[in-house]
Amino acid sequence: MQNERNAMLILQVLSALALVLAATGLFAVMAYAVAQRQREFGVRVALGPVRARVGPDDGARAFPPPPGLLGREREQAEIAELLSS
Repeated sequence: MQNERNAMLILQVLSALALVLAATGLFAVMAYAVAQRQREFGVRVALGPVRARVGPDDGARAFPPPPGLLGREREQAEIAELLSS
């Protein structure tokens, strides 16, 4: 019985450690991505786009549309790609 409790305690501690490491890694990746684009955001704001449109428009480059879209969605994807270049 004592061995089972010790095993469960070790499992809980390791699980909590895994969650902390995963959250730290996710934060680090997001902080790195923001740091890489920070100057670009500043230039875009200084040149005149509306502040509310700076963030969402730039997400198109981070998550490009999947290949094979037809019709209007494909047109919109091509226009977004041209505007983000």
